[in-house]
Amino acid sequence: MAGGLQSVCFRSRDLYRCMVEDVGVSNGRLRVDGGMVGSGWLMPFPADMLGQEVDRPTVLETTALGAAYLEALGVGWYRSLGELAAL
Repeated sequence: MAGGLQSVCFRSRDLYRCMVEDVGVSNGRLRVDGGMVGSGWLMPFPADMLGQEVDRPTVLETTALGAAYLEALGVGWYRSLGELAAL
């Protein structure tokens, strides 16, 4: 199992390096989300590989949260994206 999780980190490292190369800058932080980032064992691995701090959000499943926010906006619970951004 550890090998599978580590392979995700290696792939993420490759993608991160490509993005930095394309843009030409790095902000020194790796912003992550999703279920795997809740692992205290896993997150130091990409941080060490990249020499970057790993920045985990309070809500780990931010993709699901964003989808829920957009649905709430669509049904009229919120009036604007600005109102959602304040959350």
